[in-house]
Amino acid sequence: DGLAQVPLSMLAGGTTGAYRFELTVFDGEGTQLYRDSWDRNLSNRAAVYTEAEASTMLEPFRFGVRPGDYQVEIRAYPTDAPSLGARSVLEIAAYDERPVASDLFLADRVEPLDDDAGGSWSITHGGFGIAAVARATVVPQDPRLFYYIELYGQPEAASDVEVSASVVDESGRVLYETPARTEQVPVGGLPFAGSLSLAGLP
Repeated sequence: DGLAQVPLSMLAGGTTGAYRFELTVFDGEGTQLYRDSWDRNLSNRAAVYTEAEASTMLEPFRFGVRPGDYQVEIRAYPTDAPSLGARSVLEIAAYDERPVASDLFLADRVEPLDDDAGGSWSITHGGFGIAAVARATVVPQDPRLFYYIELYGQPEAASDVEVSASVVDESGRVLYETPARTEQVPVGGLPFAGSLSLAGLP
């Protein structure tokens, strides 16, 4: 799962208020393995978006890989001006063995998924809606930071694991840590979501 942040200032180079998002995955040898693209039409809102330098759209995507090294290329450009736009390349290494846990999603909000609201979340996983963000921001009025992670435990049988969350500063010093709690992880894995309050921290 990935989340791309598309700068809408690039739409100033086009006239239709629409852009195309392209995702391409290459293996370590440069062979194209996967490609997908879709169009996003902002039309009547485009003028407002392009005037604000910081305005962005979030584009979630998903693809599966086997163990190995990969290169992910993302392009976004005005539909009527393909020579313009933004491009980003990311190198990733897929797990070469079963991990004990997934990567961590940070989010503005995580809630149990309502069957009727699946389309309103940037990412859905494990029965949760995840308002994932490219850069998490915490404000004094609501100092909570939400997270989502999947615990995989042992492949042969259910296992008990202790889970806690901590906030550390740049030097690695722990500023805050939640009490550890024990969770039973079934063979298929367990989705785990929570939040931290950063109130009072620098």
